Amino acid sequence: MYGNTLVRLLEQHARERPRAEALRAPSQPPLTYGELAGHVERVSGLLAGRGFGREDRIALALPDEAATVTALLSVTAVAIAAPLPIGLPLHEARQVLSGLGARAIAVPQRSSVPAAAAARELGIEVLELESRPSGPAGLFDLHGRGDPGGLAAVSAASPADAAFVLCTSGTAGEPRRVRITHAQFCGAGRDACRVWGLTADDRGFTVSPLFHLAALYHTLAFPLVSGSSIFVSPGFAAERFRRWFQEAMPTYFGASPAVYQAILDRAGDPEELRHRAPLRFVRSAAAPLPSSLKERVEALFGVPVLEAYALTEAGLVTAVTEKHAGRKPGSVGRSVGPSLAIVDASGRPLPTGLVGEIVVEGPGVMAGYDGDPEATSGAFFGHWLRTGDLGRLDADGDLWITGRLKEQVNRGGEKISPGEVDEALLAHPDVAEAAAFGVAHPRLGEDLAAVVVLRPSAAVVAATLRAFVAARLAAVKVPSKIVFRDALPRNASGKVPRNGLAAMLGLTSDARPAVQAGPESAASSTASVLERAIAEQLANVLGVQRVSAEDDFFELGGDSVAAAQLMARLHERLGVSLPVSVLFDAPSAGALAEHVGTTEGAAWGPLVPLRARGAGQPLFFVHGLGGGVMFLSKLASRLEGRPFFGLQAPGFDGAEPPLTDVPGLAAHYVRALQRRQPLGPYLLGGFCMGSAVALEMARQLEHGGQEVSLLVLLDPPPLPLGARRRPQDRLRVALSALANRLHRNEPGPPISPVEAPLMQANRRALRRYRPRPVEARLALFLAGQGPPEAAEEAEHALRRLTRGGVRVERIGAGHAELLQEPAVDAVATRIEALLAGLGASA
Repeated sequence: MYGNTLVRLLEQHARERPRAEALRAPSQPPLTYGELAGHVERVSGLLAGRGFGREDRIALALPDEAATVTALLSVTAVAIAAPLPIGLPLHEARQVLSGLGARAIAVPQRSSVPAAAAARELGIEVLELESRPSGPAGLFDLHGRGDPGGLAAVSAASPADAAFVLCTSGTAGEPRRVRITHAQFCGAGRDACRVWGLTADDRGFTVSPLFHLAALYHTLAFPLVSGSSIFVSPGFAAERFRRWFQEAMPTYFGASPAVYQAILDRAGDPEELRHRAPLRFVRSAAAPLPSSLKERVEALFGVPVLEAYALTEAGLVTAVTEKHAGRKPGSVGRSVGPSLAIVDASGRPLPTGLVGEIVVEGPGVMAGYDGDPEATSGAFFGHWLRTGDLGRLDADGDLWITGRLKEQVNRGGEKISPGEVDEALLAHPDVAEAAAFGVAHPRLGEDLAAVVVLRPSAAVVAATLRAFVAARLAAVKVPSKIVFRDALPRNASGKVPRNGLAAMLGLTSDARPAVQAGPESAASSTASVLERAIAEQLANVLGVQRVSAEDDFFELGGDSVAAAQLMARLHERLGVSLPVSVLFDAPSAGALAEHVGTTEGAAWGPLVPLRARGAGQPLFFVHGLGGGVMFLSKLASRLEGRPFFGLQAPGFDGAEPPLTDVPGLAAHYVRALQRRQPLGPYLLGGFCMGSAVALEMARQLEHGGQEVSLLVLLDPPPLPLGARRRPQDRLRVALSALANRLHRNEPGPPISPVEAPLMQANRRALRRYRPRPVEARLALFLAGQGPPEAAEEAEHALRRLTRGGVRVERIGAGHAELLQEPAVDAVATRIEALLAGLGASA
């Protein structure tokens, strides 16, 4: 079909099957292929008679109905169609029509569409479309001022000619225009019909906006390639969906996630909905479909949701087939034809399994943005189109979308994919819709917030949702602020504009609600002495003028650094010792005071639950030189729900002095983890200098009669070549060299006042440490692309220190990037493989 045009396909079906149904709509007779071809021939002749030709652009701001489908097809027969949202505001319509260079615009007859007013201001011809509701679906009359010109011969389009110019709705400011040729459009239809097995016996059904590429595929490409019919509803109305669906009797159906959610809210009896409908599958388009919503859609319709990945700039890229439905939940399937790759920020290909930017190459990819050479130059790595989407490919070639490159939230150096946070929020039974997004923050640079739509009659509060997310994701991925709305803000394409949500929702620049000085509220005036004292410390830490007993720490802009500072102040000035993690359950001064009263001041400990719940044995991981553990959160979130605890250094809370010897640190941590898990076998790990502490912990646990199944050492450096030292000395020298190299000679993130004394203490501890043999199995992860001799040297030294064997893994990333995207995915995948090899004990 890459050598075809839309009109050629239509004419072929009209010749071979003139009485076959082509277009259907509610309460109207169907339009056959013979009738459709005749109508398109007449309308395109009228347009040619008005002087329109192949390179002219005709915009269409029309309602979502069957007549719009035939209008689009008619325009592509003679010129280039540019479908627009019918509700496009006047100022945007001026901008879009001017940028398009539109010669005319089609609008509904006797309507006040803003785009029509914009066209008249710009001197663009306005054509009025009058539907025929009493006749077959999709027929209309076209009216315009001036001489109608009569019918004229139409210059047939070639496959290389443009059929559409579509405006993207991406995240980069002004919309960009994409020319889509007949060959590209028909080719995408051919690929879809092949992978989904669409034939002339199929019946499609869509309620999607007809200016969107996914809807154009459903209503034009799929039917015209397969010879099937399409039922087009007049927009979407939840109260009429059931009747339309049963009238359509579709074999496949497509809609956006927002539409599916609205359908589910009024679903009623699933059996009644599915009655007599020969449905084979449903599709989701326009936005990512959360897994929880997908499961509910499949339960409602009783068929699989076949996800796909498509771009305005590249057409249909990947798809899940009926055969493979449910095989890999979360995947958008394999390529339907284009070549795919995952690359880093420089365009270099990444190994299988690592997350990076998705790039695409093939005949369906655009040549460039229309009239925008600057945007075009930035859209490609060579001949590979940059999609702006983040994802990974597995060993079978299946694609997994993880987020948008420009939508990532950089929370104090931790990069978060909002979609992952959406999924966690949507898992709560009271949440109907959710969207996480970034907001500016004075200390972190950017913080994480979320907007949530609750189900009818639900009354869950923000603190409950944060605690719910904290049990599923790393602490850094818990939104600081959650706002509730009746509906998610969406743009004209039905997408949630994450990058504009902070402004749309009226959040302040630092994600904190305004806290003004003034008379104390009734709540604060009756609050206990302890509540007011905690509130005072909370206000000092967060830099606000006054905090009441009910104000939420996270909604005031609290983060992990502020949490540690708060707990240090409470310990130093009030004698109250609490773990940082208590803030998820008690985020206000009043709740903290109540917690102190009921627990009698639980002791601050080193064990930080980065993921408190999950299956299998917990993994305990020791901090690096700085003493904190938040940098481990990405690794924790990727280990398939396994409980993951970070071991944070004494002194990180600022309320106690650092320990300055590795055996002392190890003994301190062993006591903490045995309170959580009294008996082995244990799973341990350490990063940087934490490798030495984890090694010593394993020795102490084994000395006490406990088993350590696995010890993960993340990036001890290559050992000095040619050194003739005992293995213990070689490892000690290597670890010290790592500390010096990383934190004295190489640039890195700023060091906080909390971290500076800990780094000095940890360096002193490393210099004095003498490792001793253990029984545990060791996994050595080395960062960078050093010589193989260095890995062999490190492996040789460690083999002398363990009887359990050593597994060496090389990760192509720097030391500081080892636990950041994309390298953390490879680290997590290999750790999971090691844990799976341990069997039931893990």
